[in-house]
Amino acid sequence: MQSKGRKFHELADQIREEGNFGVALNLHNLALHSYSIDKDNFGFSEGLADMSITYRHMSSKVSDGNYLILSLHIAKAAVEVAEKKGLKEALAVAYFNLAKAYDYLKDFSKAVEFFKKASDNLENNPPQSHNRPAIKADFQIHLGKAKYESGDKSGLEIIEDGIKKL
Repeated sequence: MQSKGRKFHELADQIREEGNFGVALNLHNLALHSYSIDKDNFGFSEGLADMSITYRHMSSKVSDGNYLILSLHIAKAAVEVAEKKGLKEALAVAYFNLAKAYDYLKDFSKAVEFFKKASDNLENNPPQSHNRPAIKADFQIHLGKAKYESGDKSGLEIIEDGIKKL
């Protein structure tokens, strides 16, 4: 049986993709509250990581960089929860969303650092919901892009290799 937290979480993600960010954020908060009540730290970390996506989308939609700052700090919280609770399988997604926040903020050296951590964790501690070749390729392509944008032209080879894996 699916938990209340998971139901709110999935609905929040669906509503976010429809562009209704305010409702999505309310649902994310309900999911976090339910995860907390259920002592589901994995869900809590994953919920924070997905909430950071919502703030990134809002930033793009309304051209307000303040939402990128929120995205960054919520992604950092997702990482901190996963690290402090020893949730190795939650780290790949948490690091990936932190890397994406740095990427959007054009801090490419930090983006590279966390895309690398995300890729390493995906390889060594794959979360069941993300353990697919396409996800691994996506992580690799993002790492290559951030490397390339940071001035390391070897990123292009990483991107090309990732595309071959799709």
